[in-house]
Amino acid sequence: MFAPTASNRIKTYTSNYRNALVAKGRLSTGARVTVLSFTVIFVLCTFVLLTPFLAHAGFEYQYRGNRYEGVRPKPVAGYDIELISTLVSSNENFNHMPDRLKMKFYLPKPSQVYLTVRELDYKSYYWMDKINPSAPWSPGFSNCFEWSTEDVLKQLRGMNIADLGALARLDRQEPSALERVAPIILYSSQLPTKADEYLFTFKTSADARLNCSIYREGGTLALYSINLSRQRGGRPFVFRWNSSKAARGAYRVVIKGYFLDSNAAIGQAVSFYHEPLVGK
Repeated sequence: MFAPTASNRIKTYTSNYRNALVAKGRLSTGARVTVLSFTVIFVLCTFVLLTPFLAHAGFEYQYRGNRYEGVRPKPVAGYDIELISTLVSSNENFNHMPDRLKMKFYLPKPSQVYLTVRELDYKSYYWMDKINPSAPWSPGFSNCFEWSTEDVLKQLRGMNIADLGALARLDRQEPSALERVAPIILYSSQLPTKADEYLFTFKTSADARLNCSIYREGGTLALYSINLSRQRGGRPFVFRWNSSKAARGAYRVVIKGYFLDSNAAIGQAVSFYHEPLVGK
């Protein structure tokens, strides 16, 4: 009911203002349609631009006890290529949003952890970071965090776990050409027993062609390599690695390629530790 009422008020105000100008000789009768059309178009454009933020009123990004979480404006893109998520596949049914979500990750040694959960492809502009765990992050698989989805996620229409990515940067908060990360298990109830597959999600700033390879840290022979089809700028793409037969240890993902509009080279490397057995 709000939209028709607002529209009627706009029309009434515009009509009164237009008639006043006509009466004073400042506006010709023939210009009436132009003034009305311009006003309506301006109001509609403003409404369209503000709708996402009005729809999420009350769920703004803010402090929520042990984390900052909510809807916030889309970050300004400033990187040729950016790592946005590193997950261990959990093989859980992601067709719904559970009451609570959990994260778990392995650290091979003490590290400063910068943890972020976000939408892989921006729709609602969901973001969570500045997480304060109940126990300090420490070496091993004991690093866990759990939070309620009632505060924000369940209030965002159509959101499910498959829309989310998570990233734990180590000892550096900002993106870099060489990332050091701890892959995250994002799940609700079914914790996997093994880390059999990794999902690395990236975005480029423009359309590009890329090659993705994975190496043992310090090695020169690729264990797996794939040429990706054309990747659209600003859209997420996933590099999957089947690690079911990989030995524990340090590995590195290397991406090389070029932008289609300029042929300028782009590259990214991601170092991580593969611990095949998921501890409870």
